[in-house]
Amino acid sequence: MLQLVIDDENVKVIKDDLGGYKLGTVKNAFGNILAVLEQQFPFAVNSTPKAYSKYFISRFKNSLETNTAEKEILLYGLKCSAYYLFDINLFLSDSDRWCYISKRGIKQKGEYKINLTMQDVEIWRVHHNITKAVIPVDWNNVDYAKGLRIDNITSFYELFYGLLYYYAFNGLKLVKCEHCGRWFATDNLKNKYCHRKSVVKGYEHLMCEQAVRNLYQQTTRKRKIIYNSIINQVSNTKFYVEDDVIEKEKTDFSKKCDEYKIKLDKTASAEVFAEYLIFLNNYKQEMKRM
Repeated sequence: MLQLVIDDENVKVIKDDLGGYKLGTVKNAFGNILAVLEQQFPFAVNSTPKAYSKYFISRFKNSLETNTAEKEILLYGLKCSAYYLFDINLFLSDSDRWCYISKRGIKQKGEYKINLTMQDVEIWRVHHNITKAVIPVDWNNVDYAKGLRIDNITSFYELFYGLLYYYAFNGLKLVKCEHCGRWFATDNLKNKYCHRKSVVKGYEHLMCEQAVRNLYQQTTRKRKIIYNSIINQVSNTKFYVEDDVIEKEKTDFSKKCDEYKIKLDKTASAEVFAEYLIFLNNYKQEMKRM
């Protein structure tokens, strides 16, 4: 029998009191599970209702033609398929759940920022036919703030249900980290970054927020160095490059850097930073060969 246990610090799936699986801290567990599912089923990442429908029809058709069920894997002692990832992604990508936030003085919907309610949790429970009881750790006071448990869990739907219940009851919001892209729970929607390590090569020792600061400084410094090198560049024959050639190169280089800056101003993602660093490093190497 598997048991989901959430205390005020960690989340675990316990197996018959003989050990189990640690899913991470309370605030990171939800996103950790999603990250593992995304590694196993990359085609189901960022799924849309259309993609979900296409997958479901293909899955049903395949089961009829081959008379076999979809291949499943075992994660945390539970059977799992891409179906679960599609389902939770549709729940999270429903813009009706996204909160309004103030950005640069303008009120707008914050993408992937969800202020969970018990109504959201109840909708999830009913849609997935969950009948398991959520039991508070503090049974005497029926207080879920100190944690909860669900006995005999048999599906990822129940696993997500327990986490969503805990978050909603304790006023925690769900936010997608603007750097690493993993979900985390927070008590303040102004928090943009999770307490995990960056996934950008060379910055893995830093937490996401600090990594973003360092990456901004590093890319700004590299851009300035390259820009000054363009102005002062000399050809292999030791003659200065024509002014119009230098002017065009300055313009093209600055335009490309500005494109990255616009993307990063929207969301300081690890993916964009990594691409920007590759561009700057390659440009610098090409200049050395000139």
